[in-house]
Amino acid sequence: MFLLDDATPENGCMRVIPGSHKRGPVNHYDDNGKFVGHATDARDYEPQVRDGNVVDFVVKAGSMTVHHCTTLHASYPNRSTTPRRGLVYQIAAGDAIQLGGNLHKVWSMWLQGKDPLVARLEGGPTFRLPRPLTNVGGLEPSADWKKVTRD
Repeated sequence: MFLLDDATPENGCMRVIPGSHKRGPVNHYDDNGKFVGHATDARDYEPQVRDGNVVDFVVKAGSMTVHHCTTLHASYPNRSTTPRRGLVYQIAAGDAIQLGGNLHKVWSMWLQGKDPLVARLEGGPTFRLPRPLTNVGGLEPSADWKKVTRD
């Protein structure tokens, strides 16, 4: 994330549990199978939080933070009059695809190579995709993004 404003605990900076990405994805679904956008099993984070194994990303405007997509992370509520705005970029291998969560439409761009039309799974197997992943749509500037991204 590229920070457009200073990020502090008072204005809702991100906090992470270091090393949590090594466990892989954790459950983000409620008992009805609905994606809720946060870890639903407290055992996935409570011991680290209790032991103080949480790092706040306190950074100045113009800085950049990077974390793995399965790193357990959250933000404090913004309790200040100062915004905490940022630009988020996701970078992944061409054969990596999102398998769950909120599958938002995005404008993708290949930085190198071409769409392999396969997805790589852990351990090396692949499966053929029904269509290329590039330029699959996105939010038009005039679109109601709140309606489009709602579960």
